[in-house]
Amino acid sequence: MASIVNTDLTLCVGCLRCDEECPILEANTIFQDEDGNTKVKVNHDKCAACGRCLPVCRQKARHYEEAS
Repeated sequence: MASIVNTDLTLCVGCLRCDEECPILEANTIFQDEDGNTKVKVNHDKCAACGRCLPVCRQKARHYEEAS
């Protein structure tokens, strides 16, 4: 089974380090939640699951999980 990169939005502070490190355009979706906080979700249609975003996330919001 393949692994995908995902974001724990409760930990994400919207610092954009993951987006800056990512080699693939549009692999991240930047949005504001209902409270107006910036968050960054993974666009699984574009993400190559290279994992470059994982070590740059100081909040540990990015992680691998098994694809369903």
